[in-house]
Formats: sequence, C-alpha cells, structure tokens
Amino acid sequence: MRGALGCVFQLAVTAGILMAYVMGVFCKWRWLAFIGGVSPALLIILMFTMPETPRWYLGKERRSDALCALLWLRGPDADIEEECVAIEETLGKSDLPLGFLSRVLSHI
Repeated sequence: MRGALGCVFQLAVTAGILMAYVMGVFCKWRWLAFIGGVSPALLIILMFTMPETPRWYLGKERRSDALCALLWLRGPDADIEEECVAIEETLGKSDLPLGFLSRVLSHI
C-alpha cells in the first residue's frame, strides 16, 4: 500500500508538470497561474469538512468524537467500537523518543 501511494503521488506530480508545460503553449502566463491555483484553493476549502483523526481525538481523551470520526470515515457498516479499542491500545506505545518539536506541539 505504501509503495502504491508513493507511486501515485509521483505520477500525479509528473502529470501535473507535463500538463503545465502543455498548457503553457496555449495559455498566457496569468491564465496558467490562475488555473494552477484552482486545485489548491479547492483543497484548502474542502479540508475544512474533514474531521480530525480518531487517534487525535483519543489522544485528547474525546472518545465520543473519535467514534463519530470513525463512523464518518468507515461508514455505518463498520465495527467502529473494535477499531476504537485497537487505536486506544496502541496510543501510548511509541518506540521513538519525542523530539523538540513534538514536545512543543504536544501541549497544543
């Protein structure tokens, strides 16, 4: 799965660069800049509809919000209670020591 996601990302970047070069032949630079800005603007707007991750909610001891987020992500047919318990079990287990940035951001 990890390799497929990395491959799709690289393919999307390469296709975007190719598309920008091709469109550069037919469009003026201002239109090209506008067209290139539409996708990131949509992403920013649509990210406001995404819930926080269930793991984040559980880390902040907000279990009911975590269950709602899991229900939204997995759908009504999924066993979200079992997945929530599995996330809770792995929440405190981290083999890596906290770095400076992690320690600073953990209080937010």
